[in-house]
Amino acid sequence: ASTLAFMAENYYSLLEYDKSMECCRESFNLFTAKGNYSNASYQLVIMSRLSKAIYNDTSFLEYLHMANEMASRSGDSARIANNLVNTGMGYLSIGEYARGLDFLLKGWNYDRKVFPYRDIYASRDISRAYLALDSLDKAAYFARRSLRLAKSIKASNWIGGSYVTMALYFERVGQYDSARYFMGEALKQEKFTGREVQAPGLYRMMSDICLRMEDHEAAAHYLDTSYQYYT
Repeated sequence: ASTLAFMAENYYSLLEYDKSMECCRESFNLFTAKGNYSNASYQLVIMSRLSKAIYNDTSFLEYLHMANEMASRSGDSARIANNLVNTGMGYLSIGEYARGLDFLLKGWNYDRKVFPYRDIYASRDISRAYLALDSLDKAAYFARRSLRLAKSIKASNWIGGSYVTMALYFERVGQYDSARYFMGEALKQEKFTGREVQAPGLYRMMSDICLRMEDHEAAAHYLDTSYQYYT
């Protein structure tokens, strides 16, 4: 079951979604038969991501709700909280910000003192939800919290995302110099971790910020870089 789960994530990374889904289902069935509801629920989370990639609809949410139900049977607080956060992120992705925020806050409140990593990425998405709902003070609080925590434990995988969240907040409130600074820091972090080719969207966002500042030369440069990485 564990090997199939590992294969599923590798196939997912290779964009071979059908093979990944097949491995996930086999792994899920084996974990469930063994009564390992924690790992079985995580396979449902992966299946939700696959469903979203394969089908252009909201069927992926069904997998997330099934994952929450199975996680609750496991009694594994880490899995319960993580699944709630994933469900919140799922609702954010389709523009249901209030419902997404509800799941995110539940997951964030569950056991964040035990798992600081979850506090980081949950805070990041909570900030984005509040931003979409025009709760700017709360959006600023969670954006700063995410970045502060990421730096405090040197969580390089999450620092870049926290910088982006700060940039989104400052862009929203019209402080474009600050937005540009934080987006620049996010791009530096992506280069540091070797992921800049996988982040063309960030260059597009930087281009938009520069355009708002009427720095057309920089806007064109970042847009061109984004296009090259997309290709």
